[in-house]
Amino acid sequence: MKLATYSTANDATLKVGLVRGEEIVPLADNGISGDMISLLDGGLDNDAIASATHAKQGIPLSSVSLHAPIPLPGKILAIGLNYGDHIAECGLTNNATAQQGPTPILICRWYLTNLIMKQSFV
Repeated sequence: MKLATYSTANDATLKVGLVRGEEIVPLADNGISGDMISLLDGGLDNDAIASATHAKQGIPLSSVSLHAPIPLPGKILAIGLNYGDHIAECGLTNNATAQQGPTPILICRWYLTNLIMKQSFV
């Protein structure tokens, strides 16, 4: 099951929908309300979503704007330098032995930090 956050040309409000092939089925139009964070916090009921959207008409994906799945996430965690090509792309040398492999780094971004620094979060 693929869920997406989207808006339409006529309505900039962010909505959540089920991506099905080349269309997106709005959840709110089918009795499932809330933004992505509230749906995740409440525990997704895949059976309820499948039942509510079964055989319902969707909107062509080509006619919507897709957004970050989780608008304004509390944090983003990423791993960097975890494979040789990435190390080479960064112009760094591999400081690992043959048995260990590359030494990865953890990259953390928190929402509040980005607000203070006035940087884009995503």
